[in-house]
Amino acid sequence: MTLTITLPEPLNELLERKATRLQIPIDELATKLLSDVLLDEAEDEPTLEEIVAGIQAQPPNPESFQRAERAHDLAYIDWLLANPPTDTMTMEEWEQFWPEIEQKIEAMG
Repeated sequence: MTLTITLPEPLNELLERKATRLQIPIDELATKLLSDVLLDEAEDEPTLEEIVAGIQAQPPNPESFQRAERAHDLAYIDWLLANPPTDTMTMEEWEQFWPEIEQKIEAMG
């Protein structure tokens, strides 16, 4: 297969100098460099399918779930429906409040 790649001039000069030093054609050097990087990377990186399969193979961890204490509290749900929360927080207040939320999320594990 033939592939034409336009390289930035500084990179092209480096490639030419390296090929000259090694006394090999520039296309051979480019092929070797690409092969070394791509083949090595292909072996180390799992495919998306492998990642998903690994996740699906994990059994559920009951400790990773947090019980919804008020999920069945109909009086609380009715109160929320009658008194929906309002967003009165300014961006500055949110930015001050957000680190506390992140700490709580990290503490949950």
